[in-house]
Amino acid sequence: MDIRVSVQLILMLAINGIAFICGMILNSLVVFCWLKSSQLQKKVCHFTICLLSCVDLLAVAINSPVLITELIFWIGEKESIFKLRTVTHFFDVFLAFSLNTLLLVSFERYLAVFHPIFHHTKVTKSLLIKLHFVFLFISTMMFLIHITEHFLASTILFCLLFMFPFIYVNTKLHIISKKYRRKNVTTSESHSQLSKKGKSFIKSISTCLLLVACVSICFMPTIISYIVWALKKHRLGSQLYMAKTFWCINSTTNCLLIFWRNKNLRSEARKILKQLSNTSSSF
Repeated sequence: MDIRVSVQLILMLAINGIAFICGMILNSLVVFCWLKSSQLQKKVCHFTICLLSCVDLLAVAINSPVLITELIFWIGEKESIFKLRTVTHFFDVFLAFSLNTLLLVSFERYLAVFHPIFHHTKVTKSLLIKLHFVFLFISTMMFLIHITEHFLASTILFCLLFMFPFIYVNTKLHIISKKYRRKNVTTSESHSQLSKKGKSFIKSISTCLLLVACVSICFMPTIISYIVWALKKHRLGSQLYMAKTFWCINSTTNCLLIFWRNKNLRSEARKILKQLSNTSSSF
């Protein structure tokens, strides 16, 4: 095996190991915080964040160990790696589920900001679960097209059904947040309230932009791998593993960008962590 390929594989093995540990801990903590906090359970927006962490937890728990196993087999130059790839290729659908759940979170926030009355009266947990199943069905269809090696068709569908709506929704949220911060207030009371909300909106603005940046960065290795496949017309090797590694990292960073950058959610997490530490110290 080429020394350059070996270094790439070992590096990806280390990155996937870190992504697996961090993804399992962080996403599990988000789910646990939501289950333990009655305050978080009251709001629909927190429910979608918990739903995203559940899907991300599933994606990391399945895809990262699979990637690590494949990389170990490849480094060891096992011939059974090709049979293993045939089976593990189907597990990539969980990464597609993660991305479409992220779109659902963004869409729910969009409705809350631009259609608050409709959001307050019509958007419920049961409706979001039904909508989530629709999103999962769409991602499954895109994945089925992808595994038939219609890479161009699957990429176009991914851009039309995920990337463009995702970028549009988060850009609109960024613009409305920017306008909100620029509003002038007359009374000191309203100024004080706006100051508090302004800080919250700064967090949400940066979160929107970071989410778009993170997904775009994670999408680039996939594009590169498709270009390599189109030009050389051979089996994808390290490029494919790099693309999968980036999508696993995305499932780890989602909770950092959405949950841990929110002050209210972060304070609830600190309370629960403090309770857990006190309980463990008492034993």
